[in-house]
Amino acid sequence: MAKPIKFGTDGWRGVIADDFTFERVALVAPIAAQILEKNYADSTKNSKTVIVGYDRRFMAEEFAQVAAEAVQNAGFDVLLTDTYAPTPAFSLAAFQKQALGAIVMTASHNPGKYLGLKVKGAFGGSVPPEITKQIEDLLTVEAEKDGVQRGKRESFNPWPSYCETLQKMVD
Repeated sequence: MAKPIKFGTDGWRGVIADDFTFERVALVAPIAAQILEKNYADSTKNSKTVIVGYDRRFMAEEFAQVAAEAVQNAGFDVLLTDTYAPTPAFSLAAFQKQALGAIVMTASHNPGKYLGLKVKGAFGGSVPPEITKQIEDLLTVEAEKDGVQRGKRESFNPWPSYCETLQKMVD
């Protein structure tokens, strides 16, 4: 039996194919997008765009595809990375592209059997615990929306902008 979905330090993590499954990511991702919209729409000129990215972790790309589709099906526009990148690249992309935020598939320093979902805010940083609590609370409701207009999806490469920004910061 899978553990309840609980956000910890900087995201929700679980064992791949046990706690962390395609079905659970498809449930969490659109709720995370809804909470990002609720909290950051005013600061992003009412953007409906969510960045979805992944790192080199096993199955991260496939989980990102599932998350992107679920977010798109919930009526949001999705910018899905066309390659892996480090989490800060997606934080930067969320800020630079004035997106509601980013959903990133990574498990950071955790062992290889883990994968996780990090939620980044429109400002480019980790969302505070109050926001992940809102995601958890909405997960318990599991309300289905009827008549949601499907959003659009585009791909993008985070590397050029990320590298350019890093080069400006380093002598």
